[in-house]
Amino acid sequence: KHLSRLGFNVTVFTRSEGVDQVGVVTLSSTFRVRYVVAGPQQHLFTDLTYHHLDNFTSQIDTREFEAVFSNYWLSGYVGLKLGLPQIHVHHSLGIQKFQWEEMTEMGKVRMQVEREVNEKASCIVHQLRNEGALTNATRSTYITPGIELEKFTNLNRDHSRKKLNFSSNSLNVLYAGRFVPQKGIKFALEALSRTRIPVTFRLIGAYEDARSEHLLQEYPQFDYLGSK
Repeated sequence: KHLSRLGFNVTVFTRSEGVDQVGVVTLSSTFRVRYVVAGPQQHLFTDLTYHHLDNFTSQIDTREFEAVFSNYWLSGYVGLKLGLPQIHVHHSLGIQKFQWEEMTEMGKVRMQVEREVNEKASCIVHQLRNEGALTNATRSTYITPGIELEKFTNLNRDHSRKKLNFSSNSLNVLYAGRFVPQKGIKFALEALSRTRIPVTFRLIGAYEDARSEHLLQEYPQFDYLGSK
């Protein structure tokens, strides 16, 4: 969206997950979303979409574009197949994921795709400092992740705490995301538990049956707010 505001002509391609998701949704003269029917028009587990990527890619006319931006390894695969100058953000890395989880056949495919993207992309945009050492990308840069100031604004802390019924005498920490070891929640809890400051650690995300679920019992300062 921001690129389109800067004057770039942007088309977002996304796989259709419903019969109502067809055609092109025009958001502005320089920004549009195009649905591609590739595989069943329903939500699929992320890795299963890999089997439909060649079909997805075949429906993109590269003559319309000068470059491709891809995010995550599945989009990275599409970017490679399109053969255009490619700017890529990993979002997450298989080399880190499979330090914590058992390697799968699809995991091996992911690792190979990520290696090819690191080697062939015109530019890899790292969001974390340690990504550079992990990927050994041929061409890369580092851009710190930011927030959308139109949605997230700096409010008065005392007023906000009172409205949310948060204690003003404790450190209020919020985590939103998957409850998995590689997110480092345990390290954050251990560090916070060693402070002399009263802490409330609030969690938003699915944690049931997660391998880190036991932390909820081990650290009483955890306050689970729900999955969404």
